[in-house]
Amino acid sequence: MEQVVYLLDGFWREIGDQRVHTNYPLMSGGPIPIILIVSAYLYFVRVLGPKWMKSREPFELKWTIRIYNILVSLVNLYMFYRGTMVTNFADYFGCKQVAARGQGHEIVD
Repeated sequence: MEQVVYLLDGFWREIGDQRVHTNYPLMSGGPIPIILIVSAYLYFVRVLGPKWMKSREPFELKWTIRIYNILVSLVNLYMFYRGTMVTNFADYFGCKQVAARGQGHEIVD
């Protein structure tokens, strides 16, 4: 029994970084906390959730999904705009004025 406790907790504390064990709650104690969280999630999704929703009507999410899609599209458009500003990619859009013929055909800002 002592070896099992060592493998589940002591081994991970021994070989792991102490900064991680003290600062991050799910990183201490080896894989047990994550295994328990994943097991609880799978139990809810496979067993408890279907039993709970068996006698209920499905949610009407048509407008919620439409609003979500519009908001995500706007955020993506904004992020594209900001990305073009940061990378100076926006300088390549549109027309630039070119200097007169005798001046080396340089772009004028």
